[in-house]
Amino acid sequence: MAAALAGPAVPARAADPLDNDPSFYAAAGAFANGQYEVAIERLANLLSRYPRNARLQMMLADAYEHAGRPSVARKLYQAALTGGLDKRSADIAAEAVTRLARQAAPPAAGSEPAGEDLYALTPQQTVRMSVVYDQEAQRKTEHFEITTWNPMLSDVLAKRAEAIMEQVRRTVLGGQLYPHRIELVVYSDRNAFLAASQSPHWSGGSFTFRLNADGSARRLIQLYQVDDEHRFRGQLLSRELPHELAHVMLREYFGEQPCPLWLDEGLACSAEVDHGQALAGRMVELLDAEKQLPLADMIDQINPRVEQGNRSFYVQATSLTRFLRSLLTDAQMKELLEQLKEGQKPSVALGRLLMLDNQPGWQVQMERQWFAWARKGQESSDGRPEDSP
Repeated sequence: MAAALAGPAVPARAADPLDNDPSFYAAAGAFANGQYEVAIERLANLLSRYPRNARLQMMLADAYEHAGRPSVARKLYQAALTGGLDKRSADIAAEAVTRLARQAAPPAAGSEPAGEDLYALTPQQTVRMSVVYDQEAQRKTEHFEITTWNPMLSDVLAKRAEAIMEQVRRTVLGGQLYPHRIELVVYSDRNAFLAASQSPHWSGGSFTFRLNADGSARRLIQLYQVDDEHRFRGQLLSRELPHELAHVMLREYFGEQPCPLWLDEGLACSAEVDHGQALAGRMVELLDAEKQLPLADMIDQINPRVEQGNRSFYVQATSLTRFLRSLLTDAQMKELLEQLKEGQKPSVALGRLLMLDNQPGWQVQMERQWFAWARKGQESSDGRPEDSP
């Protein structure tokens, strides 16, 4: 095992903000008492506030290793190595990475075999997963606690949900770590889902992120299994699960600072599979009907009033987000999220990142480029135009 959480292996630095943070000492106390999951919750919440703190990454890695979750621990040790550790701590982290790689067992229950289509289902699977049983079928993976009312569906989710999360993590957070566990409940049908989630009637999924009094958090995604004709809903895998995962990640990443609604929905819709061509067609319809919102009216609206089921807003928000993804590198996208999280206006952050802030009228010019790009309808799965490098 790596050095103990509160031990001397990772000495505190004088300027470290953790030294004066009571939440850190509460996490250390939980670890010392063997409450590893509680320590993980508290340390992960701290990491969302101090994402580049290598000392915190080391301690969270140690907690994950003690809790028997080595693959997350290894990723955190690797991240800590890039964060300016002192030599002794860097040696410990490097040793841990090597040791955990050497000890790597066969793939965990939530991993996905290479080359397998995450969203493809055989006709036999579709038929069998349309059956609703009386008893819950529960599964647990590294990041998910899964409950459905169909054993095969639970097995499919346990096999594929981790890989879907990895794709969403790259799309939404630019590859930043997400060391949390999420409850995933798939109810039998629409009525059961609506009764449990209190969602609007048109919704296909919902998410909950709630901080508890003890500093832990509840992360919950709710979906449903069969449609009104009692057929299995394949879109819960390809669209609704990635969409709600994106919302959970963004909600936690932004914390107290609200994510602009157009970006929140745009990234969530962009995480869905095979959404690009359908979106392009709808965006062109808006442009032809001259019903689009000007860029200047959208970009700095953090939480505009949008009527429930207003598809036009979601189409335009997703198109704008995918257009920005075609302009920004992954590093710039991460920097945009960082600046917005710190309270910067989206127009100011974008202007600086694209080095346009000193050019009068740059938003009008960008709007023309966006609408021209949307009319091409040539969006690839990652949101970049097909002729992009």
